[in-house]
Amino acid sequence: MNTGLNKIGFGNSGKLGMAGVAGIAGVTGFIMGAGIFWGIFRKPQSAHMGAAWPAQKSLAILNSKVIQVKDLSEAARQKLEILSERRAEDLFQAEFEHYRLTHKLFKDHIYMSLSQDEAKVPLVKAPSEESAWQLFQASDPLGTKKDFEILKPKLLAYIDEVMKREAVEELLDAEESKRNLTWQIPPPMPPTSLSLVTEGFPALGPASAKAVVTQFVDFLCPNCTDYNVKFAQLVEKYRLSVRFVFLPFPYSRPDRSIGLARGSLCAHEQGKYLDFHMQVVSLGSQAFEAQPLALAKASGLQLKNFVTCYGSGSSVASLLAITEAQAKRVGLVKTPVSFLGARAFYGAEGLNLLEKELSLLK
Repeated sequence: MNTGLNKIGFGNSGKLGMAGVAGIAGVTGFIMGAGIFWGIFRKPQSAHMGAAWPAQKSLAILNSKVIQVKDLSEAARQKLEILSERRAEDLFQAEFEHYRLTHKLFKDHIYMSLSQDEAKVPLVKAPSEESAWQLFQASDPLGTKKDFEILKPKLLAYIDEVMKREAVEELLDAEESKRNLTWQIPPPMPPTSLSLVTEGFPALGPASAKAVVTQFVDFLCPNCTDYNVKFAQLVEKYRLSVRFVFLPFPYSRPDRSIGLARGSLCAHEQGKYLDFHMQVVSLGSQAFEAQPLALAKASGLQLKNFVTCYGSGSSVASLLAITEAQAKRVGLVKTPVSFLGARAFYGAEGLNLLEKELSLLK
C-alpha cells in the first residue's frame, strides 16, 4: 500500500526509509490546502451514486425478448453491485480531487485578501531543527543521526508546509466563527455504500451494535481539546448500544502527533488504548508537550513491551497507513470529525448533531 504515511515513515517495516522520504508530503499531503470547514453534517449521497440496480431495469433485447437485471444469475447480480459500488467510489474520488484543488484556489485568494490586515494574520515561525528531529524520531524511532542529517531539509520543508496550512486554517476558522465567511461551493459526498475499515483498531461497545461511530482521532488539532472531552462523554453515555471505533490520525503538528498516534496504538496492543487516549485528553492544550513513554507509564502499560512496539511495530505502522488511506477515501478535509456510517460530523456543532442522531436510535 503506497500511502502518504508509507512515504513519511509508516511502510511495512515501520521505519522511515530513504526512498520513501522523497515523497514526504505524506500523512496529510492529500488534504494539504483543503483543510476548510465545508459543512458540519454531510447527508448521504444522492441515489444516483452507488444505487442498487433495479430488478426491472432493461439491459438488452434478444430476439424481441427484454433481458432485465432480474434475469441475471445471482453471481452476476452480485458482481454488478460490486462494479456499481466501485464506480461510485471512483467517481467520488475524481470529484473530490477536483473540489480539493479548486477550493485551494478559492481559499488562497480569501487568505490573501484577509492578510492585508496584518492584525489578523497568525505569525508563522520557521520550523526548528528540534521539531524536525521529533518528526524523524516519531517516524523512525530507531533512525540514526546520520540519516536525520540527510533527511533534515525535507523534514523542515514538510513541517513548514504544515505550519503554513494551519495558519491559513486558523485565520479562516476565526472568520467562520464570526459568521464573516461561508463557503458557497458544496463538496461531493461519499456514496452511501462506502464503509470504513475498522478491524484491528481500538473499539468500545458491542460488536453486534447496529450503529458504528468512527472517530478520526487527532490529539493536537487546535479545536480538538474540548471535542475529545465531549466525545468521551458521548462514548460513556452510549457505549452499551453503540460501537465506537478510534482511528488515530496525526493530522495536526505531525512532529508531535505522529508519536502520540503510534503510542496510542502500542497501548492498544496491550488492551489499554482508552487509558492512553484519556491520559492525552486530560492534558488539554498541554498534550503538545506530552511524551509517549511518560503517557505509557501513566496508563499502566508494560513499558518494555511498549518500547519494543513503539520502536519497530510494523502492525502499528500498517494501521496508521490504513487510517490515512481511509481519510482520503471518504474525503476527510479537517479535524475533529466523526462518522456515523458514511456521514461525517465536523466540529462541536457536528458532535451535537451526532448525539441527536444517536438518541433517536432504538
